[in-house]
Amino acid sequence: MRVAVVGTGYVGLTTGMSLAECGHDVVCLDIDAAKIVGLQQGVMPFFEAGLADAVVQMSKFGRMRFSAAIPAELERADVVLCAVGTPPLDDGSANLVSVRSVAETFLAHATSSAVLVVKSTVPPGTCDSLDVPRIAHIPEFLRQGTAVADARRPDRIVVGSASDDVRLVMTELMQPFINAGVPMVYTDLRSAETTKYAANAFLATKISFINEIANFCEVIGADVKSVIQAIGFDARIGPAFLRPGVGYGGSCFPKDVQALIAKGKAEGYGFRILPEVHGVNLAQRERYYQKLVALLGGDVAGKRVGIWGIAFKPGTDDIREAPAVYFIERLLEGGASVIAHDPLAHERIRERFPSLMLAASPLEVTQQVDVLVRLTDDPSFPPIPEGLLFVDGRL
Repeated sequence: MRVAVVGTGYVGLTTGMSLAECGHDVVCLDIDAAKIVGLQQGVMPFFEAGLADAVVQMSKFGRMRFSAAIPAELERADVVLCAVGTPPLDDGSANLVSVRSVAETFLAHATSSAVLVVKSTVPPGTCDSLDVPRIAHIPEFLRQGTAVADARRPDRIVVGSASDDVRLVMTELMQPFINAGVPMVYTDLRSAETTKYAANAFLATKISFINEIANFCEVIGADVKSVIQAIGFDARIGPAFLRPGVGYGGSCFPKDVQALIAKGKAEGYGFRILPEVHGVNLAQRERYYQKLVALLGGDVAGKRVGIWGIAFKPGTDDIREAPAVYFIERLLEGGASVIAHDPLAHERIRERFPSLMLAASPLEVTQQVDVLVRLTDDPSFPPIPEGLLFVDGRL
């Protein structure tokens, strides 16, 4: 099938790559001409392990192209994937300007038989509001750091549509995955839209829940690691996402929890759990920052603070909503000097803090500081040097 992917971000490129590997003819489109030129030269706009090699290989095989000529490419496409961003507005709701723009361009230039597939994370009811006759929603469940593997072998594929005809087209598009035994969930548009929010909100809830338990264990003198091990053996709970620390960050969990709360409010439903999930997450960063302040005698001014882990998690250069950004801002405002290290995120954090000192290795950090804060559990980090004051933000 001829597939056009509008948006060359994290979701668009990874999805486009996986569909090209399935044998489809894929063109990735973006209004940013400079980004397209870079992609044509094999330059990725972000880091994702294994993605650059896969994209270059698909390009060499002629299955993956890049273009800024969006209208012309839509005219030739059987399927158009919308993979543009939906960043949060001031009230927490999703900004759908880019999604609506893609839909308008699709209606103006795509053939009457083409199907618009919304991959962007959008609030329930969005696809219905776009007034596109042939539309589907296939939410993405990619994890940064393992996105290539996730795209090649997803846990499941959810297809939301309003007609049997569109469902058949989506089945043809996803046939290689079906042949490989990937579970398919066919449902309506609003249920598919809700699925992504529900999944991310649940995972965020697990993180905030275990952080509350960890805080309680600290108060009463219990070992939270033993508690986690014990409850993790329960098949109904499992060990995943039971890792206490400074809380979650990234481009999805904070945004999606807030967007779901905002959508509930707009529909007259007030979520009770989710505002607390969000509140616990924000409080957790401050809790760990105050641990650091206490360790330094109540004042960070003039202190040298080292940070291991700048991105919101290992394996990515994404610093959106990263706890490190919060710590760096607070420390610099308090008069501390900060030196940080991350295997991947130096360029991103330099854009945010141009004068921030960055170390070439984790050990270089420890040799220059009074206290060390670990904010991600990157496997490249060595053991903590003996005698160094230390705050562990990832227990």
